[in-house]
Amino acid sequence: MPRLLPMAPRAPVRTPVHPGRFLESRFLRPARISQDALARALGISRRRVNELVRGRRAFTPDTAVRLGRFFHTDPQMWMVMQSVWDVHQLWRRAGRDAQALTPEAGPPTSKTRPGPRAWSR
Repeated sequence: MPRLLPMAPRAPVRTPVHPGRFLESRFLRPARISQDALARALGISRRRVNELVRGRRAFTPDTAVRLGRFFHTDPQMWMVMQSVWDVHQLWRRAGRDAQALTPEAGPPTSKTRPGPRAWSR
């Protein structure tokens, strides 16, 4: 059986869509649902919905479950989109230099995260 080796980090090829922008373009606009109506339906504040749609707030598991129930989507879809966005933002902040994130030498210790290799900045 082939052994999977950890991959070296690499920058994403293109910028992902923030889940809030996706929510607006694929769900709210086509269904003609206002942010106010969505906030009332989800039981959250209009400000929270607006910040999500504008990409100024991260999706939480709570938000993902509420959206999943309302739009009949898998809450994990929203969380994966948020995770992809978050990783992209980290890469952007680190710059395009892949050397900014380098693997530690040697096996992980109790002070590092478990896994095939711990990554540090």
